[in-house]
Amino acid sequence: RLAISDLGAKSGRGEPFSAGLKRFELAVKELELTKLLAKPPAEGAAASADSGSLRLAGTVDLRRATVKSGKEGDFGFEIERAEVGLQEVSAPGLLAPAPIDGKPRKTEPLRVVLDRVRLATPKLRVTRTAEGIVLPSPGAEPPKKGGPAKPAEPPPQKPDASAAPLRLELGSLSLDDGSVRFVDRSVKPFYQGDVTALHVTARKLAYPEPSVQDVSVKLNAPGPAPLWLLASYTPPTAWLELNLEKLPLAPLNPYVQAASGYVVNRGELSLYSKGSRTDGRLFVTNALTLYDPSLSGGGE
Repeated sequence: RLAISDLGAKSGRGEPFSAGLKRFELAVKELELTKLLAKPPAEGAAASADSGSLRLAGTVDLRRATVKSGKEGDFGFEIERAEVGLQEVSAPGLLAPAPIDGKPRKTEPLRVVLDRVRLATPKLRVTRTAEGIVLPSPGAEPPKKGGPAKPAEPPPQKPDASAAPLRLELGSLSLDDGSVRFVDRSVKPFYQGDVTALHVTARKLAYPEPSVQDVSVKLNAPGPAPLWLLASYTPPTAWLELNLEKLPLAPLNPYVQAASGYVVNRGELSLYSKGSRTDGRLFVTNALTLYDPSLSGGGE
């Protein structure tokens, strides 16, 4: 068992950045290393299928993690608790010695099987400026006046042919009491919208052959306007049902005015949508309702 408490970090230069973690705990129930000290395969010979393989199972428990970036807190993320059940993480050949001829060895995909992921009270703040979405950048210099700083060109990298792709399976996902604040400073006046009371559940997620069952999303869109979504995707079939109730339109004026020159004085929008895909055929039903709309002004 590995436990770490009260971690913190700050950037001493450039844009303000800080990160903190109250507690991180990794409990390993099973750990298996296979043929860790195996000799490198001779030139032209294939490595043993299980040579240098790693396999583990256990749990990860994370408490009160935070990330903040930007002078005005342009980016922020915090979460009260995250729990991950590691049913099996296997990396065949991850620790195998390199072949004598120096050529990249062939490896099996990294396989991650999680029985559950639980996220409690995650909060995200996202800001958009004229330069784009602000992302955390420890130690980055702030943009100079007169325009954003041009990012340095990364050095060209050769593709790593030995990098193993990922195969992911997740039994169940739950997210409780989440929220998102979106601030857009690329429009005038600035826009701010809050998504609150966010709850998400899903089961049997898979990658890279994507599939997911019993997706349920409930939230209050800016307004607040209740929204719920149900969906499932198990190729070749998929279905989705969405309902949004009375979204206020006046707060969207920064976008409406920029696009049309009109101003929304009042009004609300409701949307119901249902769709499915079966045997290559797509079926969609939509119902859009406007309540007491009023516009003024006008574009050219």
